[in-house]
Amino acid sequence: PKGVPVAGGSASSRSPKYTLTMATVVQDEAQWLNEWIEYHALEAIGMEHFYIYDDGSRDELQAVIWPFQRDGLLTLHSIAELGPLPSTVEVDLRRCQVKARWSMLTLRDGHCYR
Repeated sequence: PKGVPVAGGSASSRSPKYTLTMATVVQDEAQWLNEWIEYHALEAIGMEHFYIYDDGSRDELQAVIWPFQRDGLLTLHSIAELGPLPSTVEVDLRRCQVKARWSMLTLRDGHCYR
């Protein structure tokens, strides 16, 4: 609820908009992205929002993610507009973290690090 202090925050702190978000960098992975988002958005998994960082995709990424953007489930960022990797994603992720109690950065090749 709004106005409830975040752990470690003051009484005037606002609760984050999301409890759990996921961010990933993609390049030409549209054919797998729909299934990946739908799986992680399942109630049992619990991802509430996705931050996708596009590293110059030349496939149908926009068409695949549009329904998720329209429904407010996904935010797309272009790495070309943000600057060179990896520092640009790290800085942007810190900005996104204030919107979530927990944020996870994943690599789309199947490996996951915490």
